[in-house]
Amino acid sequence: GRMRTGFGLAGLLAVTLLAGCGDGKGTLAGKVTVKGKPLAGGSVMVTCASGEALVGTITDGGYSVAGVTGGAVKVVVIP
Repeated sequence: GRMRTGFGLAGLLAVTLLAGCGDGKGTLAGKVTVKGKPLAGGSVMVTCASGEALVGTITDGGYSVAGVTGGAVKVVVIP
């Protein structure tokens, strides 16, 4: 699914969400905005319920992280 994440002046943002992919693996993709504008660059770290951590790159606000297992995940945005 797609997720829209926005944050203010904080350097890190932790968001817990439900991936809803069952027991399989999927791709988590979305857009990160700051004050309504896409974040030019940065990283997203996705920690799956299994404890596996995956990292994706933010480019022009967009990101995509493949191999995310189903269930609750933690997403940290690092500008």
